[in-house]
Amino acid sequence: VMRQMNGIMDERYIENMSVSIKSALKVKRKNGEHTGGLALYGYMKDPKNKGHLIIDPEAAEVVRDIYLMYDRGLGKTAIARELNSRGIPNPTQYKVNKGIAYKIPKNKLGTLWKYSAIDDVLHNQMYIGDMVQGKYGSVNYKSKKNKPKPKSQWVIVKGTHEPIIEKELWDRVQSKINSNIKTTSITKIGTFARKCKCEGCGYTLKTSKSHDDRYLRCPTRQVDKSSCTGSFISEKVLERTVLKELNTLINKYLNVDKLEENIIVNNIRSEKEKILKEIAQYQSNISRQAKGIQNLYLDKVNGIITQEQFISYNEDFKKAKAEAESLLEEKNKMLLQFKDEQDILKSKRALLEKYINVDKLSREMVEELIDHITVGARDPITKKKTVEIYWKI
Repeated sequence: VMRQMNGIMDERYIENMSVSIKSALKVKRKNGEHTGGLALYGYMKDPKNKGHLIIDPEAAEVVRDIYLMYDRGLGKTAIARELNSRGIPNPTQYKVNKGIAYKIPKNKLGTLWKYSAIDDVLHNQMYIGDMVQGKYGSVNYKSKKNKPKPKSQWVIVKGTHEPIIEKELWDRVQSKINSNIKTTSITKIGTFARKCKCEGCGYTLKTSKSHDDRYLRCPTRQVDKSSCTGSFISEKVLERTVLKELNTLINKYLNVDKLEENIIVNNIRSEKEKILKEIAQYQSNISRQAKGIQNLYLDKVNGIITQEQFISYNEDFKKAKAEAESLLEEKNKMLLQFKDEQDILKSKRALLEKYINVDKLSREMVEELIDHITVGARDPITKKKTVEIYWKI
């Protein structure tokens, strides 16, 4: 009871501490003080005042170039390609080069600018001198995970630091960004969205549309041709490939010869019976050892054996009991494993039976059946692409 009470008290203490820390940070944010661990790319922390940001001239120059290139009409992918061709490291790599503790992949891909990084720079209001914080918040004090907050809950304080981008340039860029946003109705999530990866670099393929077809392409190849051989495939071609392999998989599981299936089931049943007998034997051994320990104690109390004999015999009994308990635990795990294997077999069969003779893929099917897909570059000789499907089943 005391242990439970102490646990409750500790939890309340941690919760109160969390509330206090959040309250202190909230006050600082409302006052326009920077509370993050790292400064935004283009800025650095003022050594005289850690809550204030000052311009980092080298990175700020890159930020200005990004805004000017977009203002001149270059797209975000084109800007990323231009920066990569100049050998300019992305914000993460830049922090590493400056000696700030930061982990990134140990290859060239970690240094590349991507569409998303350019998009983040072009949307960040902090570059016009406004402090924007509180974009993310923890789920609760027990979790380290953060989730994005709606913009209405962000803490924005205007004019807290020197701007890198002039207000006129910012307004022009935001106007262009808004005019480029498609006004058509929001389309459904793509059939293979977030499921396909480039075989060369491992990055998730991005969806693009051309005429009436949708394509999946490597984002790394788009921004730096020297970094990846790239992969590119039509969704229609990929769908046909997946359907063909799915039907092969269905035939493999559902067309198993009845005799073969009975052999598998009988083998499992036979092994289970054997394990159940062993479990009964180990339970009997444990009971016998426990009773032996009890009788041994009575013999010592009645003076039938000496204290030294009691200690020696007791150790033997306890060791034998511990070994039997360990073996019992192992056999119980094996029993559960057999049950899991049977359950998996049944669930696979039930799942695949849903998709017999299917001729079109849906997003729900892809989510249920596929973990991920890797797509390779086209072979220059055979003109074929390697497609590897990693099934959940």
